[in-house]
Parts: sequence; C-alpha cells; structure tokens
Amino acid sequence: MANLFQNYDPTVRPRRNSSETVDVSITYHMTSIQEVDEKTQTVSTVGWTTITWIDDYLSWNPTDYDNVTMIVLPVEKIWTPDLVFENSVGSRFYDTSFFRPRIYSDGSISWEPGGPMELSCGLVLTDYPFDVQKCHIKLVTWANTGSKVFAYAESLDLDSYEANGGWKLINIEAINSSFTLDGETYAEVYFYFTLRRLPLFHIMNILVPVFLLSVLNLLVFCLPPQSGKRRGGTEAIVCISGEKVTLSLTVLLAFSVFLLMMNGIMPSTSINVPVMGIYITIFMCISSVSVLITVLVIRMHEQVDNYRLPKWAIELYALAQRVCRTKKQNVVGNVEAGKEPGKYKESVAGSEQPGENTESDEQKELAEHAEQRKVGEHKRHQPVRAKVGKDEVSWRSVANVLDLLSFYAFALIILILTGVVVGNLLSSSAKTVSSIEL
Repeated sequence: MANLFQNYDPTVRPRRNSSETVDVSITYHMTSIQEVDEKTQTVSTVGWTTITWIDDYLSWNPTDYDNVTMIVLPVEKIWTPDLVFENSVGSRFYDTSFFRPRIYSDGSISWEPGGPMELSCGLVLTDYPFDVQKCHIKLVTWANTGSKVFAYAESLDLDSYEANGGWKLINIEAINSSFTLDGETYAEVYFYFTLRRLPLFHIMNILVPVFLLSVLNLLVFCLPPQSGKRRGGTEAIVCISGEKVTLSLTVLLAFSVFLLMMNGIMPSTSINVPVMGIYITIFMCISSVSVLITVLVIRMHEQVDNYRLPKWAIELYALAQRVCRTKKQNVVGNVEAGKEPGKYKESVAGSEQPGENTESDEQKELAEHAEQRKVGEHKRHQPVRAKVGKDEVSWRSVANVLDLLSFYAFALIILILTGVVVGNLLSSSAKTVSSIEL
C-alpha cells in the first residue's frame, strides 16, 4: 500500500477534477438520551455518526494486492470532511483519534466516530410535567462551501436505542438544508428527535403532595378556635388557637418548599413560565389568605360581646343562613345571660335576713341604693347581641360562620383550579403529541 499514499495529501479534497463536489452521507445512530437539563436548557445524548464519501485517490485493484478489498488506517492519514456539531455546548466534534476509518478498494470510505454529546435545546416548559420537547442535532461543513463539500442526511437510526426512564422518544426526522454566508452557500444537516416526558414521577412527588397540602389547608377551618376539657368536675376552657395558626403556617411553609423545588429545576426566565409553578404560587397565596382568616377568626372568637356587632358581621351571618340553609345557634353566653339577673336578685333578697324588721329608714335607703347599683352594673356588662331572624348573633357565632364559609369557598377554588390546570396541561400535551407522533 505504500504506492497508494505515495503522492497523497490529506489536506486536499479527494477529487481529481477540482470542480467536482465531494458528496458526504451522514447517518446518526442514537443509543440513548442521558439527561435533559431544564435549568441549562441542554440535552445529553450518546451515539455515533456514520460518515461516508468517495476518495478518488484511494482506490485499487484487489487482485494486485492479494485480494485485499478493505483496509483500516489512522484518521490522520486521510482527508476527512470538516463537519462540526453547531449546537454542541462543549466539544464541536468527537475525539476522532480513537476512531479509524475503513477504506474500500472502490475508493469509498466509511468513518464512524462517536461518543457523548451535550446539545443546546430550547425547552418549552409551559406544560410541565406533561410537556413535549423537540430537539435537534445540527451538523454543518465549517470551511468548505456546498459546491466543494455537500453533506446530506441519510437517516436517524434507532436500532441500538435504549429507552430513558424519564423521557419517551416519540418521533425522529432527518432534514437537509443550507444557509448563505457572505454570498457562499453551505450545507447543513438536521436530525430532529421529539421527546415526551413520562410524568408519573413528577405527579407523585410534586402534583399529588401539592394537592394534599391544599386539602390540609381546608382542615384549618375545621379546627375549633377553642375546646373544653374537664378538670376536677368543672368545665374549663382550654385555648387551642395556637394549633389552628400552627397548621396554617405549616402548610404555607410547605408550599414555599415546593416552590423552591420548582425554581431549582426550572430556568430563570420570564418566557414560557411553567403552569405548575403558577399553580403552586396561587396555592401559596391561598394559604396566606387562610392564615389571615384564621387569625381573624380567633380574634373574633375571643372578642368580648360588649362591643356591638358591625353591619358586615350581621350580613355575613345572614349570608351563611342563605347559602348553607341552616341556622347557626349561639351557644356561648345564652345560659349566663339568662341566669345572671336571678343571681343578683338572690343576692339582694338574701341580704334581707328574716327577723330584721326593726331597720331604720336610713338603712333601708342604703340597701335600695346598693341594689340599684348592682343591677346597673349587670346591665352594662350584659352582651350586646344583634338578631338575624330568630337567632341571636354574637361574635363567636360570626367567627364560626366565617370558618364555615371559608371552608366551602376554599374547597370550591381548589377543586376548580386543580381541574382547570390539569385539564389544560393534558389537553395541550395530547394536541402536541397527536400533531407530531409517528
């Protein structure tokens, strides 16, 4: 073979007629999708590329060389097309020193370099985790124009492809194109591949926990502002308002954690913001409102009934009657209000001891003044209540009504919001897949 390379120059195009074009056929064999990085907008693939062309200077008659029809040589000894991966993030091409081309007796050359490749891909994450991504591998001839070296795509081969646990490959496509730069036309090759995310992992670890947290948010309105506990035969009120606030704050912090998780995997961009991120943010706002309502309910529950109920509180109670079609009875203070006058009467009556009929007029007058003073003080401390229908409305009954209405309102918002968001994501994903699937 020494005479075959006697006058061979690997820097010269392998054409005896310099006006002829070197046609380069390219086939990409994809073996796996290693990683899709949403944060850096990159896709890591592993595969190899079969590149074939004809070298006019490297042909021989096999009978003159012991019927040798194929030889393998180091890549540095022959001419190779100047192909680069234009959308590669790292190296523009493979490390070719390990990949030797096969040279056939008719002058055809087959070269199969390969390895991992990190590619830039503009990921559209609006429908996360039901999104579909379309990425590509772009190969161009860097220095030679299309009239000198014409590269074209043969196919994107998946015979050796291994499925990825997070993404499903649903479509492939090879496209030939060209671009003009400084009046010269250059060939470019595109290998498109479409990936659909497998959403089960994200549903179980993000969507379901977020929905369950929203349900826990509703339980805040089911907790009573206070509860009773018997101690020594008497009923003592033990305040558990702290537990009500603690639960609402815990849910709020949990939503913050999930939002931080989303920010950790999503790119920092205002374009194509994930609907799931907006969904969690809305729930975080709802949770914040629930904290405010909880604090208001506790404050109203502990409010002294001497303060007159405002008009909005009375209208809120009336609204609850109309919406829920049930009458809320005031269970706080009715018994005391009915018993207190009797208590004063007993104390006054008890002050008259039988047998004391010889009191002076001055002592009788003082006793009457004392009785009037006690009755006046009792009237001042009696609860000031409004009436809605036949019900007496107190601050505590308004607090209970606010809890009830908040429960129904938040439940309705959560169900509608979850249904709309999940429905739109599934619908958008289905339309995208149906338009491009094989």
